[in-house]
Amino acid sequence: MRISTPTETYRVPGTGLFINSETQVLDLEAEHDENLTVLDGDNEGHHDHQQHHKKSISLSPDTLTDTLRQTVIVVPCKNEELEVIRGVLSGIPPACIIILVSNSRRTASDDHYAKEVAMLRDFCRQGSFIHTTKTPTARKALAIHQGDPGAASAFRAMGMPQLSDEDANKIYDGKGEGMLLGIALAAMFCRDPRLMEDGVPRRYIGFVDADNFVPGSVHEYCRVFAAGFAMYPSKKNVMVRIHWPSKPKVRNGQMICEPEGRSSRVVNMWLNRLLAAISPPSSRPSNDRIVVTGNAGEHAMTMDLAVKMVTAGGYAIEPFHFIHLLNQLATSIPDTRDSTVSSRLDPTWILQIRTRNPHVHRQTGEGHIRHLWTQALGTIYHGFPTLWPADSGPGQNNTQEPPVPRLYPAMADMDLDKLRTLMLQQARTLVGYGPWASIHLKTATATATPTTVITNAINTATATISA
Repeated sequence: MRISTPTETYRVPGTGLFINSETQVLDLEAEHDENLTVLDGDNEGHHDHQQHHKKSISLSPDTLTDTLRQTVIVVPCKNEELEVIRGVLSGIPPACIIILVSNSRRTASDDHYAKEVAMLRDFCRQGSFIHTTKTPTARKALAIHQGDPGAASAFRAMGMPQLSDEDANKIYDGKGEGMLLGIALAAMFCRDPRLMEDGVPRRYIGFVDADNFVPGSVHEYCRVFAAGFAMYPSKKNVMVRIHWPSKPKVRNGQMICEPEGRSSRVVNMWLNRLLAAISPPSSRPSNDRIVVTGNAGEHAMTMDLAVKMVTAGGYAIEPFHFIHLLNQLATSIPDTRDSTVSSRLDPTWILQIRTRNPHVHRQTGEGHIRHLWTQALGTIYHGFPTLWPADSGPGQNNTQEPPVPRLYPAMADMDLDKLRTLMLQQARTLVGYGPWASIHLKTATATATPTTVITNAINTATATISA
């Protein structure tokens, strides 16, 4: 893969946060490495702006595969068509571990999660060829249902009661909550080399949405994640955020390629206004639209960073990354706070990379879009409330403030070995393939149901898929 270098690396004044201007994939494939570490040597704090003189960086297939072998990909899903999810899984490179976090319906007459598990089981059993040995092997994957009462109980026992509704005995609904569960599973099962059959610790974690209709774009996203990490091998805290080139839509019989999503336009504008508000005029980025990935559902980060991040619930999770990093990396920004983690983060780099493939997904209505940007703008407004004059902050109208996001503490200080033990004992929907093939589903629904019922449900779902 060949990727352009950023025209600017902007260090937010008074912080250890470095934001790269948008780069783009120039070629999907490159034969050899070139200028690979030209960015990794950037100094960590003496200039607000850094200019890069190399025009592009090339990464060989071997370099990308080596990084992908250290990567976990989390796929949050809710009631997506099985064929669409299957397409997303097919786009994830075989070197990666897959974690499917489902919040799909589970009823006696329609257990969609059982169908997802059956599909995942068959997908993993079909296997792939290992790049180094050329031998067939099963794909590695974990799956869990977000509504699993055992998962909620395990997190409460480990000191994170705010993640779940105690009366309903389940983790709250929401994309952010599902992604947090995915991070926890990756940290518990994939980070320790002693737990991996190949002895390779997974150092990176990425997220791709389950409603993507183009498996090739998923494949590109994962390779872009790997490229970003390979360009910064010595940095502990790196985040790679995808900026797709267009969102094609059909209008009046014509294909329209929108360059920016409806929610992204609003959220990116306010994040850039935030950067301008907290930066002295002489230190503002030369590009007043340096943030172009405020709502990036497809993103990845080092595992070291993931376990130290406070997580926002629902659709606030992606833009909240910027707010949290500004707060935790600040040394002189007003209104910063440190109530949710015990120590400051190390310097952190945000990469924003534009892909070649368009992003095609299920159409959503205006109500969903408004819900997206309202939650996102709530994180900006409440993250720095004194920066905004009355009635002029993000998401405000004349009478109402945007919603306060639900926030969940970082997992850095949590005993992950103990959490893993509790999850294995209590999480009745947790299932694994590859090195975790001994982890079996214990129930078919949220109520106590014999193991034979879930087995029958999976077999029925498998027959349906095959037909």
